[in-house]
Amino acid sequence: MKTVSGGFLCALLVLGSASVRAQISPGELSAAHASLEGVDKCTTCHSFGKNIDNEKCLGCHTEIAERIARRAGVHGGLRSHKCVECHKEHHGRGFSIVRFDTTHFDHERAGFTLTGQHARNACVACHRPANVREERIRTNAARMKAGTFLGLGRECLSCHKDHHGGQFTKSCTTCHGQDRWKPAVGFSHERTRFALTGKHEKVECNKCHRAPSPGGVIAYTGLKFASCSACHKDPHAGKFKKSCESCHTTAGWSSGVAAHFDHSTTRFPLRGKHATTPCERCHRGRETGSARFVIKEFGKCVDCHTDPHRGKFVPAGATKRCEECHVESGWKDGKAVTFDHGETRFALRDAHKAATCVKCHGTAAQESMKNSLAQRRSRYECDDCHLDMHAGQFTTAAGRTACERCHTERAFIPPGYTVADHRATGFPLIGSHEAVACAECHMRATISGKYLRRFHWDQMPACKDCHKDVHRGQFDKFVQKGCIECHSPRAWNEVRFGHERTAFPLTGKHVGVPCYLCHGPGGKGAPIAQWRFAGTAKQCVDCHGKNVGPL
Repeated sequence: MKTVSGGFLCALLVLGSASVRAQISPGELSAAHASLEGVDKCTTCHSFGKNIDNEKCLGCHTEIAERIARRAGVHGGLRSHKCVECHKEHHGRGFSIVRFDTTHFDHERAGFTLTGQHARNACVACHRPANVREERIRTNAARMKAGTFLGLGRECLSCHKDHHGGQFTKSCTTCHGQDRWKPAVGFSHERTRFALTGKHEKVECNKCHRAPSPGGVIAYTGLKFASCSACHKDPHAGKFKKSCESCHTTAGWSSGVAAHFDHSTTRFPLRGKHATTPCERCHRGRETGSARFVIKEFGKCVDCHTDPHRGKFVPAGATKRCEECHVESGWKDGKAVTFDHGETRFALRDAHKAATCVKCHGTAAQESMKNSLAQRRSRYECDDCHLDMHAGQFTTAAGRTACERCHTERAFIPPGYTVADHRATGFPLIGSHEAVACAECHMRATISGKYLRRFHWDQMPACKDCHKDVHRGQFDKFVQKGCIECHSPRAWNEVRFGHERTAFPLTGKHVGVPCYLCHGPGGKGAPIAQWRFAGTAKQCVDCHGKNVGPL
């Protein structure tokens, strides 16, 4: 085999350089590899007798080699692939050797599966120069200028700002989900050193976790919580040395206080109604309205309670204590129920025993009693409490109404006024009058502007004031005393009339003649109202006729 001379080869290259170059290079390199253009640089990427191998590429692109070695990113999953399969060259300066379909790309191939809001973001929302964290990529000015998908970290803080200022060392996804920042769906206060119970469960986070300064980071660590006073103001102003939880619970400020606090350890043990009284009823500031627990005045009931009797039981400077009648189980319990009214100047008897206290000791009646006490009377009169139903008809000369003369304490009706009592009046009840009901005579009339029964007359009533004159005034001129001159109160038919008082005295046979034969023109059964007495005929012929023969 003859050797070609060096001079011939040089001449061949000089004469056919353009043709040889066209046969050796398949085309112009991309702008990224433009510095490798030339026949003398082919071996930078190509090896003799081989296709383009990955070692040549990765010798320059060491950041890709590193990812492949640790199986990170898209390239980490392409260990058996050739670089030239995805990155084509010799298509000219304007050709992009990175053919990346972002629309259909499966991000899971990069080792970071997109979920939640990440899946809805555009690629440039994350893949931007500001988010590149890898130093080798950040210092590669050409790569950064051209734009790169490399250099992003997988941690949240590689793209997102740490809103907690480094207070937490755990991953953000421990508390937050990828759909939205708030609420922190994975967070549970139970995992902290301050589990939320009772009212704390409903408190908004910013009530406790506030920014230490305007615009500062919200504090989540380093908070003081060992005692309630770290967050809550002491409403007792240091009066109690025990911890808050010795009396209070997180169920509520007032909830469970009675169950936890033993009031018997104080100088005022709670009994009866006091045991169920809300704390604030007694422990409130008299001026400021704030809670007041050191109370100096509590020895007497009036230290807390208003005297409803307005001093009526403190006569002549004496001291009458409430507990002499009342007990703590209830205002109406104890001696207040069995109070012996006999100890007073008005002992209760009969119907008065059944009367409720407020019937007498209330409003207007109470004012009347107050006046009576002021006057220091030796006894009480009925009209001190009761309305005079007779409108002053029985008022005495002293101006008092002597109700007890007719009525008793057993009942107002029927009155205790008897027939014997009526005999002491100007109209004693005799005979049939004894059986007549009071209302038959004492009928209603308007007296002092009130419509009620009349019991008092200026003049004693006559018979005709109550009874109808069946004789039609025939005896008005004849009698002086009225009906009683002839009739008896025992019975109407009991007549005491003497005919000798008339101008026609009865003698002889006339004595036995029935009255109706002369005075009753209608016969024996004629009504008495038709009888004629005045002007009766006196001549014999007026009764016996003119045709009577000689006797």
